[in-house]
Amino acid sequence: MSDHSTNWEVFKGDHQPEPERIHRLPPPPPWRQFRPPIDPTHPRTAAQAAYLDKITAYWGQLQTKTAADENSRDRQRGESFRIRQDQARVIQAVNAALALRRPLLVTGRPGSGKTSLAYAVAHEL
Repeated sequence: MSDHSTNWEVFKGDHQPEPERIHRLPPPPPWRQFRPPIDPTHPRTAAQAAYLDKITAYWGQLQTKTAADENSRDRQRGESFRIRQDQARVIQAVNAALALRRPLLVTGRPGSGKTSLAYAVAHEL
């Protein structure tokens, strides 16, 4: 991996879970924002309040499920996946996709680690 790390490179491939890293990303580019941000100083509409409640409930359910599955096979895959030094481009591609808020198409032979890479990104972030 390059030693020219910047604040948008939040995935390191080092297996150190740091959920705070994702918050270091700059805001998405203007062409990638689909809805205007909700201004906390402005009164929310009923639709905005319902939307925020729905998101909060959803993330609460995910966190509860994740905490209950601490020894799951999926978690173990994320914790144990290793990115070799010659695969630094994989880390760069993941970081670019995260920074641009774009999907990343990962291809390869069966067993090459595509799914494990997704678990590793989820584990770190």
